Amino acid sequence: MGLDPYTIDWRPGMPLELADFHQRYPGVSRVTVTPPTLFAYVPFAQLSHRTQQLIWWTLQWAALAGTILILLRSFEAGMELRKMFLLTAVVCFVGSWFWRLHVERGQYYIFVTMLICLDLAALRNMKERAPWVGIPIGIAIALRPTSAVLAPLLWFMDERDAAKRAVLTATAIVICSALIVGVPVWKHFFETVSSAAFAEVDRNFEAAHFGPVTAVAPALLEGLDFSKELPHYSGGSTIGALFKQQWAVTLSGLVAIIATLLAMTIIRGMSRRKYVRRDAILLFLSMMPIVMDFTRPMRNTYADVDFLPVVALMLSVMPRRIFFKASACVTFLFFIGPLESKWTVHLRHLLLVLLVGAVLLYAVMRKDEQLDRPPPLEAKGVPAAKHS
Repeated sequence: MGLDPYTIDWRPGMPLELADFHQRYPGVSRVTVTPPTLFAYVPFAQLSHRTQQLIWWTLQWAALAGTILILLRSFEAGMELRKMFLLTAVVCFVGSWFWRLHVERGQYYIFVTMLICLDLAALRNMKERAPWVGIPIGIAIALRPTSAVLAPLLWFMDERDAAKRAVLTATAIVICSALIVGVPVWKHFFETVSSAAFAEVDRNFEAAHFGPVTAVAPALLEGLDFSKELPHYSGGSTIGALFKQQWAVTLSGLVAIIATLLAMTIIRGMSRRKYVRRDAILLFLSMMPIVMDFTRPMRNTYADVDFLPVVALMLSVMPRRIFFKASACVTFLFFIGPLESKWTVHLRHLLLVLLVGAVLLYAVMRKDEQLDRPPPLEAKGVPAAKHS
């Protein structure tokens, strides 16, 4: 319709397709995704919401199945690991409440996860390097800016061609979208994201910055009651959600910068240690976009689909010791839908971060041990000829 999606001021009598349910006008727009992400919705924009819902239902399920398949095929050897990952993916992700809410609400996180997994799968293959590596991550960055942390990490893990392709791809998409919609729309996107951050931590922000309410959109849009949603728990795990203060927004940005600099140092050090397995480095890489998400003012639980590549790589690197096995079982337990609650959401985030940290620390510290395999007999003083 030629309207700026970040500055629409809906009024009664205007098409309901332009309104967000229960949103106050004037106020902060709920459209906080990038212009390139909105382009993905354009082909179906003229269809009814119910039709679009069914289309995106199909696409999201296909993307989840494709992501699981990509990760399964990336395991070079070991049917045991593949079966373990497939079982975990089906029970903990397909059977989760955050996934069904993701599908019901038509979210895009699974598509970003699938793009990142394409590169991760290619990077796991040390025998040959595909010429397109880095391009999927570049698209993911254009769709979801928190993925931008992957570009410098690729550079510091000596995947510089991939890092260049990621930056060039993301830049090209942003420029092309700006040529289509105009630079002001991108400017309004950043302003909306900033305003949404302050509105999330301060309930009085909209009243102070937008004045009195002139209209409130209804909950019933196009025959669908948007006030009703599947049971889920957000958990409020981000920095902004924990402190609920305006200074938390500034703190979040500072923490994101520090985390990025620290991550570059860590991944550089891991890459320089020849005994550190490739999957351990990629596990750290896959974890960082999630860390960036938790520095934002708000993060919904349907974004937990991001943990799918983390789980795959962690299972590959995790030592076969009872402590790690038991910790993984307890952690994965809190991913199962019927067991989800406000506190289990917190627990699964905390436990998974601690488990990944322990696995990475073990991978870096144990120079002579890889997945608990015993050292060669020669290292124990047994001559090679006698061993033969």
